[in-house]
Amino acid sequence: MKKLIFVILFLLCYIAASSQDYFQEATACFEKGDYECAKRNYTLFQMLDGRDMSMQIKLAEECLRIIIEADGCFKDMEYEKAMDHYQLVMEKNPKDPIAQRKYDECVDIVAQNYLKEAIACFENGEYENAKRNYIFFQTFDGGDVSEQIKLADECLRIRNLADDYFKDGEYEKARDRYKSVLGKNAKDTVAQKLYNECIQMLAEGHQRINETQQQMEQKYLQNIPITMLVTSGISLIDEIFHYLVYVEGGTFMMGSNDKDASKAEKPVHQVTVSSYMIGKYPVTQREWQAVMGNNPSYFKGDDLPVECVSWNDVQEFIQKLNRLTGKEYRLPTEAEWEFAARGGNSSRRYKYAGSNNIDDIAWYSLNSGVKTHPVGLKRANELRLYDMSGNVWEWCSDWSGSYGVSAVINPQGPSIGQGRVLRGGDWYVRATDCRSTCRRSNPPDSYSKNVGFRLAISLSR
Repeated sequence: MKKLIFVILFLLCYIAASSQDYFQEATACFEKGDYECAKRNYTLFQMLDGRDMSMQIKLAEECLRIIIEADGCFKDMEYEKAMDHYQLVMEKNPKDPIAQRKYDECVDIVAQNYLKEAIACFENGEYENAKRNYIFFQTFDGGDVSEQIKLADECLRIRNLADDYFKDGEYEKARDRYKSVLGKNAKDTVAQKLYNECIQMLAEGHQRINETQQQMEQKYLQNIPITMLVTSGISLIDEIFHYLVYVEGGTFMMGSNDKDASKAEKPVHQVTVSSYMIGKYPVTQREWQAVMGNNPSYFKGDDLPVECVSWNDVQEFIQKLNRLTGKEYRLPTEAEWEFAARGGNSSRRYKYAGSNNIDDIAWYSLNSGVKTHPVGLKRANELRLYDMSGNVWEWCSDWSGSYGVSAVINPQGPSIGQGRVLRGGDWYVRATDCRSTCRRSNPPDSYSKNVGFRLAISLSR
């Protein structure tokens, strides 16, 4: 009997020891991610020990099932699905090194795929997709691509603006914006195509304008004597008359009710002007020197606008020029000046002469370097006129006076006054003084290093 009892006790101890070994093996297998082994050993432990291991067995089976699905997705290159499955296994068993390794591998592959897709989208001009894929890459990889996201955002913003300008027929603005995009992404085929279309549309538009201007100039020249002044081989007819721009007559609302407008710019009233020609640029020092034989300007340079000339000095210049050329040059009226600055019948209602962004078209206090600049360096307005805003104030023919409320045709201003009208702003003033509607005046015998002029010719012959 004692021997039987001993055998039974020995077997019970052996079974207890074996079952504990099975439990430890099951636990170790589970932590290593060997779920088949874990399931088998949990089952054997349950059989020998009698304790319920159904939850552990079920968990091992679930992890095994998910791992098999994850491996299948990985094999099929469905890396994001595989990544989600491996992550689910890791939530159930944070110590699974196999799931962790495969999860990290999926993350690397997914991140690199997003990066490649982002680069391809950017090069194709698909900036929204590029931005989204850069963000995904950053999320998965942790790498800093904030500059690339910022660049995609900037390209998208500029191209959307260009597209709006293109739809509105503002091809020059659209062209410049598309060019800016191409400067940031030379492979953007969409921007390149639309940039080329803008160039074509502008060329066709300029051709029509040039044909009209040439017809008007030819008609005018037929009645002009051949008399001309040649200075250093330069004809004033070629020099000055060539740089006159035809302005088709029209009706517009003169003045402004904007918040920046002064009392002198009100009331807004209807004005009609006849067709005329006006200088593409302010008169330069070289042109003044050719006629007058002197250069009174403070800032010196052949292509700089002449300044330090009074209204009376300008009248003397015009008289001499007319005698030399047989033409009838004059100063523009204030109404003609504003109509031309606004863009005439092609006006897009800009705040300044050719843009709502003053830096595009004007030299003024914040960009001039406290000096004048050669004419024509900034962008032209709708009529191809340069420097109508900024660089130098420009004399007009009118005496300064208050606006009336009634509609007028070819207004000449008051018959008498204290000062002659100045328009356009200069290199020293604020942006608000360079608006197309801004009015100033000076006595006709005064002069300043920030005041010049441009010429005009009537066409009502």
